[in-house]
Amino acid sequence: MSARRGGYISLYRQIEDWEWYRNHVVKDVFIDLLICASYQENKVEGREIQVGQVVTSYDRLARRTGYTVKQIRLAFDKLKKSGEITTERASRFSIVTIVNWGKFQNSEEKRASQRAIKGQSEGNQRAIKGQYYNNINNLINEKEINIGVPPEPSEEDWREKAGR
Repeated sequence: MSARRGGYISLYRQIEDWEWYRNHVVKDVFIDLLICASYQENKVEGREIQVGQVVTSYDRLARRTGYTVKQIRLAFDKLKKSGEITTERASRFSIVTIVNWGKFQNSEEKRASQRAIKGQSEGNQRAIKGQYYNNINNLINEKEINIGVPPEPSEEDWREKAGR
Protein backbone atom coordinates (compact mmCIF):
# COMPACT_ATOMS: atom_id res chain seq x y z
CA MET A 1 0.00 0.00 0.00
CA SER A 2 1.14 3.49 -0.75
CA ALA A 3 0.70 6.47 1.51
CA ARG A 4 1.90 8.91 -1.14
CA ARG A 5 -1.51 10.37 -1.93
CA GLY A 6 -5.11 10.28 -0.90
CA GLY A 7 -8.23 10.52 -2.95
CA TYR A 8 -10.14 7.94 -4.88
CA ILE A 9 -10.79 6.56 -8.33
CA SER A 10 -14.13 6.02 -9.99
CA LEU A 11 -14.93 2.38 -10.63
CA TYR A 12 -18.27 1.98 -12.37
CA ARG A 13 -20.48 -1.04 -11.90
CA GLN A 14 -20.42 -1.53 -15.67
CA ILE A 15 -16.98 -3.04 -15.22
CA GLU A 16 -18.84 -6.30 -14.60
CA ASP A 17 -19.65 -6.33 -18.33
CA TRP A 18 -15.99 -5.85 -19.30
CA GLU A 19 -14.44 -8.74 -21.22
CA TRP A 20 -11.59 -9.17 -18.67
CA TYR A 21 -13.73 -8.90 -15.54
CA ARG A 22 -13.58 -12.62 -14.74
CA ASN A 23 -9.83 -12.85 -15.37
CA HIS A 24 -8.59 -11.86 -11.92
CA VAL A 25 -5.01 -11.15 -12.94
CA VAL A 26 -5.95 -8.86 -15.84
CA LYS A 27 -8.65 -7.14 -13.79
CA ASP A 28 -6.33 -6.62 -10.81
CA VAL A 29 -3.52 -5.28 -12.98
CA PHE A 30 -5.88 -2.88 -14.75
CA ILE A 31 -7.38 -1.61 -11.49
CA ASP A 32 -3.87 -1.16 -10.08
CA LEU A 33 -2.99 0.89 -13.16
CA LEU A 34 -6.10 3.03 -12.61
CA ILE A 35 -5.07 3.59 -8.99
CA CYS A 36 -1.49 4.50 -9.89
CA ALA A 37 -2.28 6.61 -12.95
CA SER A 38 -1.32 10.25 -12.85
CA TYR A 39 -4.28 12.55 -12.24
CA GLN A 40 -2.26 15.64 -13.16
CA GLU A 41 0.56 16.34 -15.57
CA ASN A 42 4.09 15.98 -14.22
CA LYS A 43 7.64 14.99 -15.19
CA VAL A 44 9.62 11.85 -14.42
CA GLU A 45 13.29 11.83 -15.33
CA GLY A 46 12.75 14.59 -17.86
CA ARG A 47 9.76 12.92 -19.54
CA GLU A 48 6.31 14.48 -19.60
CA ILE A 49 3.72 12.28 -17.90
CA GLN A 50 0.15 13.04 -18.94
CA VAL A 51 -3.06 12.47 -17.04
CA GLY A 52 -3.98 8.77 -17.28
CA GLN A 53 -0.39 7.56 -17.62
CA VAL A 54 1.55 5.36 -15.21
CA VAL A 55 5.30 5.09 -14.81
CA THR A 56 5.94 1.49 -13.80
CA SER A 57 7.63 -1.81 -14.65
CA TYR A 58 6.60 -5.46 -14.69
CA ASP A 59 8.66 -6.03 -11.55
CA ARG A 60 7.07 -3.12 -9.68
CA LEU A 61 3.55 -4.28 -10.64
CA ALA A 62 4.41 -7.85 -9.60
CA ARG A 63 5.45 -6.58 -6.15
CA ARG A 64 2.34 -4.41 -5.82
CA THR A 65 -0.17 -7.06 -6.90
CA GLY A 66 1.47 -10.26 -5.67
CA TYR A 67 1.44 -11.83 -9.15
CA THR A 68 4.50 -13.07 -11.02
CA VAL A 69 6.28 -11.03 -13.67
CA LYS A 70 5.08 -13.57 -16.26
CA GLN A 71 1.45 -13.09 -15.16
CA ILE A 72 1.88 -9.30 -15.36
CA ARG A 73 3.40 -9.56 -18.87
CA LEU A 74 0.52 -11.77 -20.06
CA ALA A 75 -2.02 -9.38 -18.54
CA PHE A 76 -0.32 -6.48 -20.36
CA ASP A 77 -0.48 -8.40 -23.64
CA LYS A 78 -4.23 -8.93 -23.21
CA LEU A 79 -4.84 -5.31 -22.22
CA LYS A 80 -2.82 -4.06 -25.22
CA LYS A 81 -4.58 -6.40 -27.68
CA SER A 82 -8.00 -5.27 -26.48
CA GLY A 83 -6.99 -1.60 -26.71
CA GLU A 84 -7.21 -0.79 -22.99
CA ILE A 85 -3.58 0.35 -22.69
CA THR A 86 -0.57 1.32 -24.74
CA THR A 87 3.02 1.16 -23.51
CA GLU A 88 6.17 3.10 -24.23
CA ARG A 89 9.54 1.76 -23.07
CA ALA A 90 12.08 3.98 -21.40
CA SER A 91 15.48 2.97 -20.08
CA ARG A 92 14.46 1.95 -16.57
CA PHE A 93 10.65 1.94 -16.73
CA SER A 94 7.63 1.85 -18.99
CA ILE A 95 5.04 4.53 -19.47
CA VAL A 96 1.63 2.92 -19.61
CA THR A 97 -1.22 4.96 -21.06
CA ILE A 98 -4.78 4.04 -20.11
CA VAL A 99 -6.46 4.64 -23.46
CA ASN A 100 -9.91 5.67 -22.24
CA TRP A 101 -8.81 7.36 -19.02
CA GLY A 102 -11.57 9.98 -19.34
CA LYS A 103 -14.16 7.22 -19.67
CA PHE A 104 -13.01 5.66 -16.41
CA GLN A 105 -12.23 8.78 -14.40
CA ASN A 106 -13.65 12.28 -14.20
CA SER A 107 -11.01 14.82 -15.01
CA GLU A 108 -10.19 17.48 -12.43
CA GLU A 109 -11.79 20.03 -14.75
CA LYS A 110 -15.07 18.09 -14.70
CA ARG A 111 -14.96 17.80 -10.91
CA ALA A 112 -14.21 21.53 -10.57
CA SER A 113 -17.05 22.33 -12.95
CA GLN A 114 -19.43 20.07 -11.01
CA ARG A 115 -18.40 21.74 -7.73
CA ALA A 116 -18.96 25.19 -9.28
CA ILE A 117 -22.40 24.25 -10.60
CA LYS A 118 -23.37 22.75 -7.24
CA GLY A 119 -22.12 25.84 -5.39
CA GLN A 120 -23.98 28.15 -7.76
CA SER A 121 -27.16 26.11 -7.38
CA GLU A 122 -26.92 26.15 -3.59
CA GLY A 123 -26.21 29.89 -3.65
CA ASN A 124 -29.24 30.50 -5.86
CA GLN A 125 -31.44 28.43 -3.55
CA ARG A 126 -30.25 30.43 -0.53
CA ALA A 127 -30.89 33.71 -2.38
CA ILE A 128 -34.40 32.65 -3.43
CA LYS A 129 -35.19 31.46 0.09
CA GLY A 130 -33.87 34.72 1.55
CA GLN A 131 -35.91 36.77 -0.93
CA TYR A 132 -39.01 34.73 -0.06
CA TYR A 133 -38.62 35.44 3.66
CA ASN A 134 -37.93 39.13 2.97
CA ASN A 135 -41.13 39.36 0.92
CA ILE A 136 -43.15 37.67 3.70
CA ASN A 137 -41.69 40.01 6.31
CA ASN A 138 -42.41 43.05 4.13
CA LEU A 139 -46.03 41.97 3.65
CA ILE A 140 -46.48 41.37 7.37
CA ASN A 141 -44.95 44.74 8.21
CA GLU A 142 -47.19 46.47 5.67
CA LYS A 143 -50.18 44.58 7.13
CA GLU A 144 -51.26 43.56 3.66
CA ILE A 145 -51.97 40.02 4.73
CA ASN A 146 -53.93 38.51 7.56
CA ILE A 147 -51.65 36.11 9.37
CA GLY A 148 -54.47 34.58 11.43
CA VAL A 149 -54.33 36.92 14.42
CA PRO A 150 -57.41 39.12 14.80
CA PRO A 151 -56.71 42.78 15.37
CA GLU A 152 -57.01 44.19 18.88
CA PRO A 153 -60.51 45.71 19.28
CA SER A 154 -60.52 49.46 19.56
CA GLU A 155 -62.37 51.41 22.28
CA GLU A 156 -65.04 52.25 19.73
CA ASP A 157 -65.58 48.53 19.07
CA TRP A 158 -66.07 47.93 22.84
CA ARG A 159 -68.60 50.69 23.17
CA GLU A 160 -70.49 49.46 20.15
CA LYS A 161 -70.65 45.94 21.56
CA ALA A 162 -71.71 47.17 24.94
CA GLY A 163 -74.54 49.06 23.31
CA ARG A 164 -73.45 52.47 24.32
